[in-house]
Amino acid sequence: MSPARSKSAARSQRGTRDHDGNAARAAAIFREVGMPFPLAVTLVEAAERRAGSGRWAEAEALLTEARPILEELRAEPWLRRAAEAGRQASVV
Repeated sequence: MSPARSKSAARSQRGTRDHDGNAARAAAIFREVGMPFPLAVTLVEAAERRAGSGRWAEAEALLTEARPILEELRAEPWLRRAAEAGRQASVV
């Protein structure tokens, strides 16, 4: 791998870690203050990102937490989005 590609890959990995950390912090805050909808949205978006990068088990764990919240809130568009992310995560 060329030095430029190595640097690009390192930046990409760092960006993924930053995003993961930010999503985890946001989810923790939403849990703490009792904001279920933003929590579920954060979980679905984080799951989509993980599924898109091949981190299937992590994506499914996030969706497992998000689905019941979305079902209780009857957030149909977000349930559909979670279902699509789940399909991505299950296609290995």
